[in-house]
Amino acid sequence: MGHPRRSRLVKPGTRGNTTGMLRHRLVLLIALLAGLAAGWGVIELTEPPGPGLDPDAVSYLGAGVSMASGHGLRIPSGTWDSPDTTAALAHFPPGFSTAIAAGITAGALPTNAARFVEASAAAITLFALALAAGAAAGPLGALTVAGIIGFTPAMLVVHASVLSEPLFLALTALFVLVLVRVPNEGRGATRVRRLLALSVIAATASLVRYAGLALVGAIVLDTWLAHRETPIVARARRALLAAVLPVLPFLLWVLSRPTKTEKVAVRHTGLYLTGVGGTLAEGWDTLAHWLVPGVERDLVRTVAAIAGLVAIALLFRAARAKTSNGTPTPTALGRVQRASALVAVCYLGMVLLSRLAADPWIPLDDRLLSPALVMGALAIGTTLAAWWQSGRTLTWRRHLTVVVTATWILTSYNVAHDWWNTYRDDGGDFAAREWRLSPVVAYAAALPAGTPLYTNWPAAIWFHTGRAARMMPAGPDARTALAFGAKVAREHAVVLLFTTEGSDVIKPGTTIARSGLTTLATFSDGAVWGAPH
Repeated sequence: MGHPRRSRLVKPGTRGNTTGMLRHRLVLLIALLAGLAAGWGVIELTEPPGPGLDPDAVSYLGAGVSMASGHGLRIPSGTWDSPDTTAALAHFPPGFSTAIAAGITAGALPTNAARFVEASAAAITLFALALAAGAAAGPLGALTVAGIIGFTPAMLVVHASVLSEPLFLALTALFVLVLVRVPNEGRGATRVRRLLALSVIAATASLVRYAGLALVGAIVLDTWLAHRETPIVARARRALLAAVLPVLPFLLWVLSRPTKTEKVAVRHTGLYLTGVGGTLAEGWDTLAHWLVPGVERDLVRTVAAIAGLVAIALLFRAARAKTSNGTPTPTALGRVQRASALVAVCYLGMVLLSRLAADPWIPLDDRLLSPALVMGALAIGTTLAAWWQSGRTLTWRRHLTVVVTATWILTSYNVAHDWWNTYRDDGGDFAAREWRLSPVVAYAAALPAGTPLYTNWPAAIWFHTGRAARMMPAGPDARTALAFGAKVAREHAVVLLFTTEGSDVIKPGTTIARSGLTTLATFSDGAVWGAPH
């Protein structure tokens, strides 16, 4: 008789460990491929004539160029009565500009440095969220979440322009990944490392966008909820201590900007209740367009969006009853849902608080709501994948889910494809053809070096000529208008007045006439003013 073949002997639990390892590797592969695809997509999307140049981009890019040149964080636009053509960065935090400055120092052009930062951020966002979903719903969860986020038109719009949102989304995704992958029940060194990681990410996010303070709120709530067995006073003390570290860098920035010699009013605090209904309506419209992309009829979109929210609620309810036949444990899915909800609620709370107390013009558009949309996509995609893998899913529900999901993907792709073509063809905002070929811009570019410039759109002048220009006074009275005209005449300056009006600019052909200036040239998109000869 032969001896038993020892190679066939399998230790108890080995097969399960092998299966788990294969699932983990597959999730990692999906996350890597999704991240690489997202990064490559942003690079392609922002090819010239892109990236889109939002009005805010003059602060991000200008401060990055200034910092890389060793002049600190300064933007190439001063007020009309300032002796300097630049001003300290105060309206925005320094994180994004600092990242751009690092790319410029390495040899990249300012816009290319911004493109690289945003492409890297997109890759990190998809990678982290796919890992978080995979931890709860396996490879299908990672694939579903990556697909939902990748096909969402709002994500394309946010990454097409030079904005701080992509970097903020990457930090938010990393924050959620830490919340999901490290349980609250961890003790000792594990819990300290977890809290330290969350604090560092939250501190960095608050220096990229002021709304990053929402992540500090999420740390506080997470710490409070993790110690339910302790007395209230002890829980409050721990929650307060958890907020100290991430808030310190933000406080240092706020206390250091603006400088004492440059009084720059970033926000005027108060209670702004007028127009709140319109702001909330805009938020609902943004959500409805995300749930029902491509539908332009308001009534149809509203009804379909409400039906979608009901279906999502039923999905979350049904997912609780899943079995464990090879599917992830409820605890893992619950951590993803909890972390997504925690971050989304804190972020929306921060945005609404800012709208009510600091800035009545904050819109609830794709840009401002993108972090909440991403959290929603993570929770929905993970829950959908877990529900699909359950053993209690009826056949007709599976068919309906496939039809609805396929329809959403197809319509989202069509909308995103239209946006893709728009940005690839014309750049967007100040990168658009009308600004690149502007006669007023061409006039400014041909002026002798050192000519002082004033304009109602300093960003357009700097983007396309590289020359800093002061902002004209906003709606001046007669005394201010005369002082402005006298300053222009004294400096032998030129006023570049675009026909396109902003919210805080002098009005063409009316109030500027009160300054005593005269028209030097007239073009299709504006006029040039100066002192009479």
